[in-house]
Amino acid sequence: MIIVFIEELGGAFNEWIEPTSKLLLSLLKFEANDSIRINSASALPGLTKCFKEANPQNIQQLASIANSYIQGLWNAMQSETETDPLISQVQSLKDVIDEVEQSFLPPDMLN
Repeated sequence: MIIVFIEELGGAFNEWIEPTSKLLLSLLKFEANDSIRINSASALPGLTKCFKEANPQNIQQLASIANSYIQGLWNAMQSETETDPLISQVQSLKDVIDEVEQSFLPPDMLN
């Protein structure tokens, strides 16, 4: 359900990006339910898009947010044992990178 709010509100969701991010990042490793992990991962690209719409000139903070999502997704992928959540996490990782649309990763992360 949160994904619908994120997508429909777009940049107007800006005020809630930080608390929502904290919640979703913590749920990426929620062991009791695959669906929660899938939906948490799927919402992160939408949050990236919301921030980008609300703050088009703030490239540094966009990169910082994207990096935190990438790290959270990567860490969750390392311990994921189920296929469907792993697919969702990989797709979300790709979508976050695509949404930023520029080289924002430091060279040491690329090696």
